[in-house]
This record gives sequence, C-alpha cells and structure tokens, in this order.
Amino acid sequence: MPTIPPAPPLPPISCFIKSTFIDPNNNKFISNRVEFRVCLWAIKDPEVQRACFFARTSLDSSPKECSYMRVDPILQTGPTCGLCALSMLFCGLPTADELLQKAIKLQFSRNGEMFSANWLLQLLNDNLSVANVKFPDRIRSYLFEGVLNSDFIKEKLRQHSMLLVPYDADKNHSPCMLNGHKAHWTLICGYLIDDSGDFHVFARHGKTKNLGLFSLKDLSDSNSNLREFAQPEWHPNDTFLLPDGGIDGKLGLKSKSIVVEGLSNEIVKVV
Repeated sequence: MPTIPPAPPLPPISCFIKSTFIDPNNNKFISNRVEFRVCLWAIKDPEVQRACFFARTSLDSSPKECSYMRVDPILQTGPTCGLCALSMLFCGLPTADELLQKAIKLQFSRNGEMFSANWLLQLLNDNLSVANVKFPDRIRSYLFEGVLNSDFIKEKLRQHSMLLVPYDADKNHSPCMLNGHKAHWTLICGYLIDDSGDFHVFARHGKTKNLGLFSLKDLSDSNSNLREFAQPEWHPNDTFLLPDGGIDGKLGLKSKSIVVEGLSNEIVKVV
C-alpha cells in the first residue's frame, strides 16, 4: 500500500483586512488586502489591529491598556478638516458642509479652513443643542492650552473624553514638525498604553476612513510647533481667514486643543 504523505503544516494565524488609501494622482480611494501576522491580541478588532500594525506598536505583545470610543469616519471635501472632525464628534449631524455655512456666516472661515481653536470651540458649543449626540446637556467642552503629553490629558483620555487637536500631518497622516505648514485637525477618541508604558492615542480625521494611532508625545510636539501659515498647495489661489496674531497667536492653534467630556459613544475596551 503506498505511503500517504503527511499533510502540510497549517499556515500562520493571520487576519485579512481591507484597507483603503488615496491615490495622490486622482484622489480616488483604492481598496487592497493586507495580511497581518502580528498584533494578534487585537484580532477580534480589525481596526485596532490595522492601526497598531501601521504604527508599529504592540506588534508581538498586548498593551497594558487599550480603549477607544466608537466614532464613524467622515471624509472631508476640500480644506474642511476641522469642521469634518467636529461633525464626527457630532455623529454626522450637523454635517461638515452645514458647519461650514455657519462658520462663513460667523467669519471664521472662507473655504472650510479653521485656523483658530477658539473659533472651533465656539462652533462646537453653538451647535450642541442641534447636534446628533445623546444628552447634550451633559457635555462639557473647553480649551486646553499647554503640552498635550501631560498627566492631565492622559487622565482625561482614560476617563473617555475626546480631544480635537490641530497638528502638522505628514504624508501618511502621522504627526510631524513643519512649523504649521501642514496644519490639520484630528479627533482623538481613545488611547493605548504599550508594554513599555508609552502612551499612544487613536485618531479619526477627514483624510482617511481608517483609525489612526499616534504617539502622544509626537502629537504633542507637533501641536506645539504650529507657528506659521503656509498656502495649501492644492489651493494656490484661495484666500484663507486667519485669527489676529496668526496661528501661533492667542486665538490660533499652537499648543491648543479642545477637550470634550460627557460624550455617550460606545466604549470599546480591547484589553
């Protein structure tokens, strides 16, 4: 009787996840499949697994803590990153376009830009009564000025607050140091503490549907380096509104963020 060869070994455990990125040549979204053989501790939460994989964080071991608040992504149209992040916090209503019309009326914006944390905070507070959020009367929002990488901000995130944060965005959307020339807004909706004790934050913003993961230190440094306005290369002929003193002035963006407490989004604890 012929010998039956042994069965081949099973392939490594992996997770196939659809990912999306923007083709810079035509701004269309392209889907592809990425195979992950790391971050297996998050295999039941593909968004977190993907975010950790691309951030090169907690690849082989689970973090000490990992929690975020469920937020549906919204893609921005034009330079509306701040209004898009605010609309995400409002669960999509008001829309970014509706917020833009209100910002234009208040002379906070012309094309969707938002170069003042104070102005974005006023838009937030002015629209809470009509926003698609549960229990708006319980929501407390306020301006935070100072270093994001602080015990105060870490504790607020552990208490499930969200943050609206301006920073310089690199080509892969991660924080970088360009003196404010690539200023961009993001909504921070959770945190991760890796096995070394380093603090990271989960981010939603208008340039991708994917959940991002940033080092809090890198985001803090980027937020503190917002000094100069630069004409966006995709909008060479548009005129943008800046607050008195520019983006590093009293009403600007440098070292400023917005803390929002009391939101009722679903809390997801991965570990």
